Formats: sequence, C-alpha cells, structure tokens
Amino acid sequence: MHPTEMINALANEGKFSPPNSGEKSNDESRSHGDAEKLGGGISHISTRGTMPDLSKQATAERDPHLGKGSPGKQQWKIFQPNAHPFRAIALDLWIPWKLFAFPIVEFAAFVVSWSCSSFLTINLTQSQNFSVPPYNFNSQSIGFMNFAILIGAFIGLGTAGPLSDWVSARATRKNGGVREPEMRLPAMSKS
Repeated sequence: MHPTEMINALANEGKFSPPNSGEKSNDESRSHGDAEKLGGGISHISTRGTMPDLSKQATAERDPHLGKGSPGKQQWKIFQPNAHPFRAIALDLWIPWKLFAFPIVEFAAFVVSWSCSSFLTINLTQSQNFSVPPYNFNSQSIGFMNFAILIGAFIGLGTAGPLSDWVSARATRKNGGVREPEMRLPAMSKS
C-alpha cells in the first residue's frame, strides 16, 4: 500500500487521525520546533502524524507471520532454483555492458584500472630498473621508493574525496539544487 492509502485506511478504522485534522499533539509541536531550530529549510517537515505507528506490536498485528518460522533446507542449497534462468543469465551478462553507456561509469572504470595498472607496472619493474647503473640502488632504497607511491595515493584520496565533494556541492548550487554524477568529473580529472 502507498503511505497515503495506509493513512486513509487507518483513519477510516478510527485507529489513526490524519495530520490535517487540526489537532497538534505536544510531540508534533516539539518536533516541529526542533526542526525550526536546525534550520536549513527543513522546518516544514513533521516527524509525527504523517505515518501510522510502525512499532513492533502494530506491525505484528498487521503481519501474523512476522517473527515466526525458521530457515528451510531450500535456502542452504548451492544452486537455487530460478523461475527464469535464461533471463537471469542474460541480465547478468548484459547489465555490466549497459552501464558502460554512461560516461561517468566508463570514466571511473578507466581511472581505477589505469591507476591500478600503473601501480602494478611500477611494482613489478622497479627492482630491475633501479638496481642497475646508473642508479645502483640496493633493495632497501628500492623499498623506500614505495613511500612516494603511498604519498601520491594520499594526495589522490584527498582530491577524490573532500575536493570532489566540494566541486560537486558547488556545481549543485549552480544547477539549482539538482545533483548529477558528471559534476565530479573536474575533480576526478585532476587526480
């Protein structure tokens, strides 16, 4: 049921009074006042009176099977029966390719794969490249070179995290409050 249908059904049964009945409970006025104190445009939100009581007792009355029963042998099987197995397999094969139709998904996949590939290439070749002339590094010096990669990873995490959030929040404000995934692209391209 839709929440408004639930409210109307319970109001007809007399178990619940809708929020526009003119009465304002003490809890509702308190929560409304708390929302006004918080600010940020949420003062119109009321936490009481919009949904019926969803406590355990009220929910158990609506669903008599809730909390009863035990696991069956069926759910422990390695191969679970499926009503449409070929459709499920087709979806499992198609959805990853469908996601590549979105530029942000493709770009994020490339950024991650290129970063991991570069890191793997450096790790696999640094001993051979830096232990011979003109560098002649010993194994300890080559091991300490990995700290540079670690520092670079921290810089990347800083730009991909807080900087990306800031860029996305700024673009959202410019876009009239509508957030889009592509707003993170400028920060991702910097890292």
